[in-house]
Amino acid sequence: MTGPSSELISRIHHLQRLLEHLPNTLPLNPEESNYHFGLDTDFIDDEGVWYAFNRNLEVCFETHKLRNGETIVFQERGDRYNALITMMKTTVKALPTKEHTFFREVWLERLIKAAELQGSKVLTK
Repeated sequence: MTGPSSELISRIHHLQRLLEHLPNTLPLNPEESNYHFGLDTDFIDDEGVWYAFNRNLEVCFETHKLRNGETIVFQERGDRYNALITMMKTTVKALPTKEHTFFREVWLERLIKAAELQGSKVLTK
């Protein structure tokens, strides 16, 4: 098993920058939040890292409430996304290389698109 490609890590960093630039209209680090990013070790032991990762994001982003074709809508901005980025890096390093494309398509690009649709922009120099 080889590690994630530099392109994949670059896309994770791009998501990180987008999350740092979500619109100021979103609450900053609200006390009450659904965003508790992290890998549950019981889920990892029972079902594997992909299941634990997927389950956490489904709960945090309440994807069960999305209708067909709807995108994730970020509810806040702030420090909680640091844990999301860390969790993404940990997960992609633990996944077999053959699952990296699936990881990218199912979650990474989806979150990037959601941030961009909400008006997040990364200024390039």
